[in-house]
Amino acid sequence: MTAMKSFLKGLGLFFIFSLVIILASSRIWDLDIWMHLKTGKYILENFKIPKTDIYSYTSEGHPWFNSDWLFGVVAYLFYKIGNLPSLVILKIIIFLFVFSFLFYFISKQSHNYILSLFLLFFTILVCKERIVERPEMFSFLFVLIYLYIIYKFRKENTKLIWFLLPLQLLWTNFHIFAVLGIVFLWIYILTEYINLKISLPWEWNKSSVMDMEKFKVLLCVGLWAIIFTTINPWGIKIFSEYFSSFNFMHKHLDIFPGGIVELRPPFIEEGIFNLRLIYYKILILISQISFLLNYRKINLGNLFLYFIFLYASIIAVRNVALFSIVSIPIITENLVSFYQRNEHLFKERYLWEKNFIKGFFFLGVILGCIYFILETIFSSFTMDGKVEYRVGFKKESPIHPKSAIDFILKNNIQGNGFNNFGFGGYFIWRAWPKLKVFVDGRTGVYDEDHLLFYADVFLYPYLFDQLVNDYKINYFLLDINSSNVLLNRLMKDSNWALVYFDANALVFVKNSQENKEVIEKYKIDFNNWQDPEPEIEIKTFPFIQKRIYPLSYFKKAVFFDLMGRKDLARLEYEKAIKVNPYIAELYNNLGATYQTEGNLEKALDYYEKALLINPDLPSTHVNLGFIYEKLGKKEEAIREYRMATLAKGGLSAEAHNNLGCIYFDKGLYRKAVKEFSKAISINRGRAEYHFNLGSVFQAMGEIDLAISSFRETIRLDPNNVKAYNSLGLCYLIKNEKLKAKRAFEKALEIEPENETAKKNLETLQ
Repeated sequence: MTAMKSFLKGLGLFFIFSLVIILASSRIWDLDIWMHLKTGKYILENFKIPKTDIYSYTSEGHPWFNSDWLFGVVAYLFYKIGNLPSLVILKIIIFLFVFSFLFYFISKQSHNYILSLFLLFFTILVCKERIVERPEMFSFLFVLIYLYIIYKFRKENTKLIWFLLPLQLLWTNFHIFAVLGIVFLWIYILTEYINLKISLPWEWNKSSVMDMEKFKVLLCVGLWAIIFTTINPWGIKIFSEYFSSFNFMHKHLDIFPGGIVELRPPFIEEGIFNLRLIYYKILILISQISFLLNYRKINLGNLFLYFIFLYASIIAVRNVALFSIVSIPIITENLVSFYQRNEHLFKERYLWEKNFIKGFFFLGVILGCIYFILETIFSSFTMDGKVEYRVGFKKESPIHPKSAIDFILKNNIQGNGFNNFGFGGYFIWRAWPKLKVFVDGRTGVYDEDHLLFYADVFLYPYLFDQLVNDYKINYFLLDINSSNVLLNRLMKDSNWALVYFDANALVFVKNSQENKEVIEKYKIDFNNWQDPEPEIEIKTFPFIQKRIYPLSYFKKAVFFDLMGRKDLARLEYEKAIKVNPYIAELYNNLGATYQTEGNLEKALDYYEKALLINPDLPSTHVNLGFIYEKLGKKEEAIREYRMATLAKGGLSAEAHNNLGCIYFDKGLYRKAVKEFSKAISINRGRAEYHFNLGSVFQAMGEIDLAISSFRETIRLDPNNVKAYNSLGLCYLIKNEKLKAKRAFEKALEIEPENETAKKNLETLQ
């Protein structure tokens, strides 16, 4: 029996850690890793840490608090040993340490193998998206070591607490999350002091056995940890970097339309009930249940820590994994405390019931591991006419603009370039010091105004000439699915020529004598273009085929769609469907190309196919709503828009906006205000939504609210003539004639032939 138990325990751990290895064996996907590698190389070759920006021509010489410098050195040393495979091996090693230590920690707390195995498996599922080659993977390990040592110190008198000081020193130079070490210590210093001095409800004071002598030791460690944090290339100034990074986490949505993906709140678009991040949402539920079960003996430090990291995970999706790693030991402590107080209830259960429950959870973990291992192994994508697997040691991710940068370097394209934010890190790795970036992921290096200008270039055509002239731009390196505003300008402007195009990136060069040879040799004309990527038709088991993402075809299709080349877009969507016919978005987008051209019958046919695969796809319901509106079927349109807002696929700002427009036309102003406000809460960067809200307020006679909405519209879209006209009319109603005149004049300055502005100005005069 003992041998069988040992075998089963080993089997469970085998599958768990096999899953970790497979998840960590994915290709080098992260875009910022390349900047870290370049910095590590620079430090090792020059024996100095750069304290000012050396990589960009736009912020050269600006202070650079590179708190990840030691990670760059370690990563580059591994890269130097064995290139890309070594980086993947480093990732595997670190995450094996992270999850092994977590299992050890919660096993020591619970002395329950099944509970520890299940919680470990659940943590891996929550962290799955963050098992990437980033400095934070070291922070996960540091966090667990910190929590374990503090837990041990709370429960027994251990001198390991002093080990936190050299650990804090190391962490400070590895990753910006080192500030969490101080946070952990001072949360427990504060709460243990409260525990010693104040009588807390129920048995909360008994949750810790710390006396005043131990408290003084903890306080001493906390003070020294602050001092050890200053042992870094920037000294005490590192604290200002911590503050700036935290501040940027709140401001990025105001700088970048839609924000930076990893810094976006997890519920900003999908809503709480969406299945995305389902394991994270279940973890929140489990953790709160654990506090309810243990309400009589809650540890105040655990409670504070839990809610701080819950808040951190709610404001930025990148913190979800961190929340899971922090909360799992807290959940375990709560459950163990609950069990110890109610042990007599569990002892009364029949042995077969206990074994059945244990077997159920054990089998669930094993089957879950097998499923996710197979899913990860078969996860693949198309690129260059081939199917490439995500798991792999030797190849880079397909999202890196490798061939585009090869083209720039091979053809000796010189001068200043404009690049996408995401491409910056890889561009630094490949092209620096020969060429420098316009922007990259080091947001702390760039002024807020520079980042705002960068983001606005993709939105407002009038900034294009300013960009080119002020920065003397000679070429553009852009993601193929960049903003259609900028791409349309470049495609239509005879001063610029498209010389490189693939499924990842585009290269435009200035039409000048300097670039004449490159343009003559490589200029691309889509009127005579043949896709060099061959068509692939996949026939295999549905489980495998559903996991092949037609990445290259899809990205090209979206590009052609945005450029108005519906014919070329359809060809790419059709190729994508042959690779994977189970993706509803492909049919939806294909239908939208026909809808744009007025072929509603064909569009409806594809929307039907999309909804057969995914009945809750919001974009399809929105598109159907458009069609019904066009046909004058308002009630059917309302039904579709309402379905889009309720769909599991996520909240749809566009659906709420369109509902608002229908209610506005019907004179249902309060309903319209509600829908426009909801659209803005989901996507506050769309000027159109603010304008529509202002129009309703204007119709309701709420002039001050209307003015506020129109001014926000103008802030987001400074060339919005309608907003200036409406703003002027609002000022006219308030008898503020000078302000009204300025608004009408501004409208005419933007559009001199605008009849509405002319009439409004004449009326005023």
